[in-house]
Amino acid sequence: MNIAAILLVIALTTLQLKLAASIVDRNAFQASDEAQMILADAIAMREKEEAQPVRSVFQLFRRFFKRALRQGRAQSDARIMMEWMVQRTERLSGITSEQPGEGLSADTIDMLFDESRCEGPTPNCNIPTVNQFRTIDGTCNNLRLQTIGASFTPFGRIVPPVYENGISQLIGFRQAFILNRPFDPPKPSARFISIRVVQDLEIEQQESTLMLMQWGQYLDHDYAYLIESSTLNGEEIECDNSRPEGECVPIPVEKDDPQFGVGTKQNGVFLSFIRSGVSCMRPARGRFSPRQQLNQITHWIDASNVYGSLPEEERRLRAFRGGLLREGSIPGTLPPDPNPREECPGERECFLGGDIRANEQVVLTVMHTIFLRLHNKIARRLGALNPTWLDERIYQEARKIVGAIAQVITFDEYLPEILGRDNMLRLLGRYEGYDPNLEGDLPNSFGAAAFRIGHSQIQPYFDRIDEFGRPMSPLPLLNAFFNPQAFFDSGGTDPLLRGLLSQQSRKIDSFVTNILTNRLFERDGMPGMDLASLNIQRGRDHGLPSYRVFRDFCADKFGLRGQITNRGTLDRLQRVYGSTEDIDLWVGGLAEDPLPGGRIGATFACIFAITFKGLREGDRFYYENPGVFTPEQLTEIRKASLSRVICDTADNIPEIQPNAFSTVQARRPCSLLPSIDLTKWIEGSGPSSQSCYIKVQTRSSTGSVATASVYTRPSDDASLWTREDRERSTPEDSTTRAACLKFTCPPQNGDIKVGVRVRTISSRCELEQVVGALPANRARSSTTYYGVLQGGTFGPKTGIYTSETECRSGGGSLPDEPSRGVALAYRCF
Repeated sequence: MNIAAILLVIALTTLQLKLAASIVDRNAFQASDEAQMILADAIAMREKEEAQPVRSVFQLFRRFFKRALRQGRAQSDARIMMEWMVQRTERLSGITSEQPGEGLSADTIDMLFDESRCEGPTPNCNIPTVNQFRTIDGTCNNLRLQTIGASFTPFGRIVPPVYENGISQLIGFRQAFILNRPFDPPKPSARFISIRVVQDLEIEQQESTLMLMQWGQYLDHDYAYLIESSTLNGEEIECDNSRPEGECVPIPVEKDDPQFGVGTKQNGVFLSFIRSGVSCMRPARGRFSPRQQLNQITHWIDASNVYGSLPEEERRLRAFRGGLLREGSIPGTLPPDPNPREECPGERECFLGGDIRANEQVVLTVMHTIFLRLHNKIARRLGALNPTWLDERIYQEARKIVGAIAQVITFDEYLPEILGRDNMLRLLGRYEGYDPNLEGDLPNSFGAAAFRIGHSQIQPYFDRIDEFGRPMSPLPLLNAFFNPQAFFDSGGTDPLLRGLLSQQSRKIDSFVTNILTNRLFERDGMPGMDLASLNIQRGRDHGLPSYRVFRDFCADKFGLRGQITNRGTLDRLQRVYGSTEDIDLWVGGLAEDPLPGGRIGATFACIFAITFKGLREGDRFYYENPGVFTPEQLTEIRKASLSRVICDTADNIPEIQPNAFSTVQARRPCSLLPSIDLTKWIEGSGPSSQSCYIKVQTRSSTGSVATASVYTRPSDDASLWTREDRERSTPEDSTTRAACLKFTCPPQNGDIKVGVRVRTISSRCELEQVVGALPANRARSSTTYYGVLQGGTFGPKTGIYTSETECRSGGGSLPDEPSRGVALAYRCF
């Protein structure tokens, strides 16, 4: 073939490709137009249905418990529109692909994404207080990745998701609805598993109070809120059909199911289930990525269940005087919700809390109440100690303290009880300072499986105890759901708090009370739901790989392999799943033998450790991070405990065990428990709370990771050094990475004792150069510098700055003149 013929073939091929591409693009625009019309109809149908009273517990569950805010609904709509448009474009173009989107070009995928009208969080980090107080929506915690941990961002992943079509179809869909084998291995119906594995066998955890369960639920509502999707179909009627449609993937039920089968109130062969709302955030260019579920609230432990996760929520909660939060007409109670999605039963209005699930059950309402009281008590005290402070300053300082108290309770009391102190130290390690490279988004496997351990701990009733220690009639769990009236009928906070502090929690295992598995939220003659089935189906909806995958991952990461040795449990799992390879994560994790000294097995302990390390080291406002509080304030914050909170906020509980989660500790007067001294927050008193900064630069000739850490020490004894801040950098091609490391400024005119240590994975670093007027290196190691500066000497010539901005601008790249700043340079190999 001559050159002219070859060129002609190339030209014709190029023309064909262009024509094919233009046809696909036309089809993509047609798909977009169709999707917009379908969505408009769905939105109109939603608005009509939401004005109607509920017709089932399922609808009540959605309105109260899975209530989607506008921003969450818009994101989920956009993602599901994107999925629909991709598949519609491929069908119109005659493209068949194993995975949706594989047959479309990168340009077409990007165009469809733009057509989906996805809108994520829009942070504004140019606010004066960005280094002093958290934003309400969790943005700007990480100043480089400004939406990490923010509300309306996706959950993270520990291991990649598994969907049947690689993108969105939940696990078990084909077996249940295409092959029509919903009760066979390897992925039987979630309800089938619930009946045969998750049984009601009451085994109590002798050493743990029911408060352990209740703190877990309250904490969960601080950092995780799944909404349910309902795009391209109506919101309430979407799951009335017995076949999957849109986002509805109902759970098959056997005809002879004793609770939900034929002849029961349910009288059907399916339980309603709507998939979780999903994030629409832009993926890598040209890739149609798997679903990532959306978290509607901030991922941080920041007491957002007290203050809300959005500015408009915060405004509804604040009194805007004296830094206070609004209270109800009865002082010390939650205010009424001015705009509930559905009226609460009884004579009382729904309560308004920082989390919209405050009415889910009465004892959760009690927890919201005592933390409302805690904030207002702290705010009143701060206002009295600082008469010049205005409402905003008092409110933010009180909010900061309450958030820190929640962190102390979680890391110093709750997690040691769940993991065991030795296991916690091994898996989570000690706090090593803020790491901006450690993202704090909550893992999907934690929110959708591991942290649902609390469902196994719940008792079918709540004990109530009067002020003389005498038992009162218990509150049945069934009567506690969505019932604010029961808060007042039960005597307010104290009888239920005394019950939580005395009643034993159930053991964390495969057994769950039948109130949750058969009668969840049952009301007014309407049949209830099955929480275990929802948990199993939710894990599949979220693309969580099997228990075996996580068990192997955790064994590789921590050297701990979970085991299920109970013969009866193993037999039930084998009969239901056919093997141990396909066990759902929530089911397998609950069935594991607990670690010695802990309450959960190795696999869930591993997921806990990864999660809470991110929530601790990845949080710039974590209470131990230098500069968040002054050293004197930090000493006071460390005195916090849940028992002290109860002492300070209950109506009349004068004695309590020091650890609210322990049934074995003797009670003692509240006056003997440590309490936070708020005089350390008097402005102008004590040492400065200002942060100081030192610039460090790392060089790597091999591109290896180098971590620089700054230490301070109160004396010349090197064993007393305290790590304050660190920066991990990954230099490429021998480039230099500069970091301004933060540490707590010393007392006025006191000497500055500061050290910097740099390590790579191989620990091979050498101090190469000190530019500026720092003292000679006193360290013996070539990986470490430490020196002592005379007190009161700050600025470019000393290398110690009181402003991060000045630090970043001073002493840029090596080598610099000393007059321009100071930098330590390390060469790492």
